[in-house]
Parts: sequence; C-alpha cells; structure tokens
Amino acid sequence: MAQLRSQKTLIQVFSEDWLPHSCLFANCHSRGFISESGVVFNFVQRVSKCQEPLTHLEMIKASRKYRSVIHSWYLKILDDLAAQDGQITANDDLIRQSKVLHQMEIAWHLYEILYINVSSAGTLLVQLLNWIKWHFTHYVKLADEMIVTDLPQMHENYWDIIMFFALRGDMENAALLLELHSESKTDPIFMVVQDLLKKFPLINS
Repeated sequence: MAQLRSQKTLIQVFSEDWLPHSCLFANCHSRGFISESGVVFNFVQRVSKCQEPLTHLEMIKASRKYRSVIHSWYLKILDDLAAQDGQITANDDLIRQSKVLHQMEIAWHLYEILYINVSSAGTLLVQLLNWIKWHFTHYVKLADEMIVTDLPQMHENYWDIIMFFALRGDMENAALLLELHSESKTDPIFMVVQDLLKKFPLINS
C-alpha cells in the first residue's frame, strides 16, 4: 500500500520572514502616523482618479500637509521620550523612531522644494537656505554654548560653527564669531576675511 506523503509546496513563507522588522511599525505612534499619512495620499489618489489632476497649489498643499503629519508625530515621540525618562528599552525604541521621522521630514521638505514647489533660481536659493535654517539647528546650539566660554576659539567646533553660518548665508553671525578669535584684530588674513563677510550680498528670506 502506497504511503501517503504530505503535500509539499515550492515556496513556504512564514510571516516572520517577510514582515518588515522596523521600529516604524512597532507601536501605536507609528501606526497612528501611518494612518494619518494614508489619509493624505488617499486624498491625492482619489482626487486624481475622480476629478481633474491636482493643480500645482493643491500638490503643494498636500505635500505640506504630509510634512505637518510627520512633524506632529515626531513631536509626540519627543514628548513620550521626556515622559519615559529612565526606561532604557522604551527610550531606545522611541529614539530610533524619532530619528526616522526627523530624517523623513528633512528629505521630504527638500523633495518638495526641488520637485513640487519649483521656483525660479533666485527663489530656490532662498528656499534652500531656509531649509538649512529650519532643519539643521545643531550648530546654532553649539554656538550658544561656545560664546559663553572664556576662549571660544579653543572650542572643538569653533571653525565648523563659523563654516555652518557662512554656508547658510548668515555672514553677519559668521563675522561676529570670527571676531571672537584672539588674532582677529591683529592677523591681516582674519581682517580680510571679516571684511569679505561683511560685504557679502544679503539674501532676503
């Protein structure tokens, strides 16, 4: 009598093999963020299918709405981090989620500037400078700490901070920070650079 053999399948898939192992899907905050984001994208798709394609202004509005969703959930996670101080495991998960959302907000805002809210070359420069000011505040905080020290020039990030302000078009603060150096009034090179920074054209934002 032939033995009955269990049926074999070519592919055996287990949920743990294909479900995304990501902190983004780990808790109610992430699921809430995904739900709200889905509303924005569903609106864009529904309008595009049932009506005329979205206008340029409607696309900008939808993009900004998506950015506001990202930012609001990022802030909620920061609030939870403050509330759960001392819980190491919970903090690690929340920190990872906050970093993901923060990076998403930065990337999407840049995408919006370059591909959705496309402007003239002059306006584009202003938007990019504002993008730097809004999202990269680390060196601003370092500058606040540095200027209250006895020897700001000895701060490990002194030159990086000056370069940051110069690259974001804030020549006034870059020049002021350069003046904190002990050789700023005696070294000719310092004096030339300060003069160039002060004469740099102002960009109205």
